[in-house]
Amino acid sequence: MIINKTLILGANSFLGKNIISKIGNSKVLKFSSTIKKDYIYYKIGDEINNKIHKKFKITKIIYLAWERRNIIKNKENINIYGIKKINEFAKKNNIPLYFASSFSAISKKNNYGKVKFQCEKIILKNKLNRIFRIAMIVGKNGGLIYKIQKFFDKLPFFIMPGVGEFKIYTTKVDKVVNYFLKNYKNLRKISYVYEKPSIKFNKIFITRDKIIINFPIWLIKFLLIFKNFFYFNNSSFNYDGFLGLINNPKNVKK
Repeated sequence: MIINKTLILGANSFLGKNIISKIGNSKVLKFSSTIKKDYIYYKIGDEINNKIHKKFKITKIIYLAWERRNIIKNKENINIYGIKKINEFAKKNNIPLYFASSFSAISKKNNYGKVKFQCEKIILKNKLNRIFRIAMIVGKNGGLIYKIQKFFDKLPFFIMPGVGEFKIYTTKVDKVVNYFLKNYKNLRKISYVYEKPSIKFNKIFITRDKIIINFPIWLIKFLLIFKNFFYFNNSSFNYDGFLGLINNPKNVKK
């Protein structure tokens, strides 16, 4: 008997776990570079044909996997290499591919955004594929905003980039999940997932009773060049990630 499954690449991510919770564990194939029970080991660029049992029919591919390190495979960024392989698999098997992109792909002010944009161009070649340009995800148990807040909750001070007047777009994780659950026929080629209006950075965090230390943005950029500044165990909080944070697009299409 053939069993329909949604294939999730990057299933152990914060967003991946929320999607699985909504779809149901029995209805997904979970691919991840994290070795866990019930997960299938997958690294970006791997062949997936031999990882999928013949009894499963893939009806949708959700691509959340991402490598922030500048790894080169076959003379190109590993993310571009990986997307090409998955897109080829999806096209050959007539499967819609849902790609988690970012608002950084709009402004293209950092390497992350530029590579996401290059991946988008590959994905758009297949008419079944869909792209979600996702704003900064706000969730109770994950996402960069949550991790920054949690880190400073333990401290008597909060480091504010400049005076924190730059604006960022955010979105709730439930809203993002619902987009991934939709039928591709009911979606645009590119969907913009965000809440209106944008919010000033200094209004997002709870800083009551804390000493606010206003750090010049240029100084934060300089310090973030060095690894493990402030010991953030989050690969998105680095120099490139910070550039994306402070350079949110000014105008967003609906």
